[in-house]
Amino acid sequence: MNKILLVEFFDYTFWAFERLWGCLDPLAEADFTCEVDYSLGSIRNQMVHVMSANTIWIHRLQDQPFPPHFDPRDYPTRAAVRAGWTEMQALVTGYLGAVSEAQLNEKVAWRWQSRNVNAESTRWQILLHVANHATDHRTQILTLLGRDFHAPTFEQDLLHYYVEKGG
Repeated sequence: MNKILLVEFFDYTFWAFERLWGCLDPLAEADFTCEVDYSLGSIRNQMVHVMSANTIWIHRLQDQPFPPHFDPRDYPTRAAVRAGWTEMQALVTGYLGAVSEAQLNEKVAWRWQSRNVNAESTRWQILLHVANHATDHRTQILTLLGRDFHAPTFEQDLLHYYVEKGG
């Protein structure tokens, strides 16, 4: 795997989430935490889930003990989620800056909890999963914003990132 492409894909991912934060900031706090009948519930729950998954995977990739999944109730406000998000983003970008291209091709053992199966994937496969998983939940949040709160959203296509970045 080409490390430059992987880092660029995460740059895109965090660019898109920064745009999402731009949609979330004007949202009423009650709307941010409002339980809805879709996916993981509130927008807050979705954001905390992505934060949690990213954090856990980066700890796994570093062969470090990882925390349990984050509980959204530990992040009662948008500001609390944003602070946690900033920490998670620094963790991910720090890891991406430190990992070598050779390490990206190494296999990492992990446990697929929901299927009770041990698995093994390369670091780059896991990292692509992390970014793709975030895209899935970002899309769900955009759906909630439009469907339930009639809030403006944005186009998150990769080409929009390239156009905006000038390349």
